[in-house]
Amino acid sequence: VRGPRLLVKNNDKKGGVGQMLKFSQYSKGLKNLFGISKINRPSEHIPPLVTKSLNQLIKLKGHEREGIFRIPGDLKKAKSIKEKFDNKKKVDLRPIKNPHTIASLLKMWLRDLPEPLLTFELYETFIQIADVPTVTLKIVCLKEVVMVLPKANAEILKEIMYYLNFVTWFYEVKIFIFLWY
Repeated sequence: VRGPRLLVKNNDKKGGVGQMLKFSQYSKGLKNLFGISKINRPSEHIPPLVTKSLNQLIKLKGHEREGIFRIPGDLKKAKSIKEKFDNKKKVDLRPIKNPHTIASLLKMWLRDLPEPLLTFELYETFIQIADVPTVTLKIVCLKEVVMVLPKANAEILKEIMYYLNFVTWFYEVKIFIFLWY
């Protein structure tokens, strides 16, 4: 199976701008990286920690908080909760009222993955896309590379990106509140 081809700017003098970059189809399959086994239903590729964290962030209106992923929450509490998820214990995030703690939990989980969500194999490809000359072409390239990610990685990335997009809707609200006080 041939992998996708991306039109990228190549800094190598021999290749020149517009050289086609080909990378192999990611074929390692689903690893048990996320505490789940391979399941055919897509929603079950997303670990409970991610789903519960994003849902709780929405309930706590974390999207309206300044620096939701920049300002740390209670790291000791986040670590304790992460350990419960890791040990497959039942976890209820409803008692946590600080959305920064939930965001810290999600960031901690992403940092602790054995392999990054965007994978080591595709790292250079993602970096090269930064040099693509137009936004439209960058989007096309990103879509193609995301299609090569393992299914679980792509679905988790999609859920996180949906939430991050949702956070951006409230950017002006946060600026207005900041200027008001």
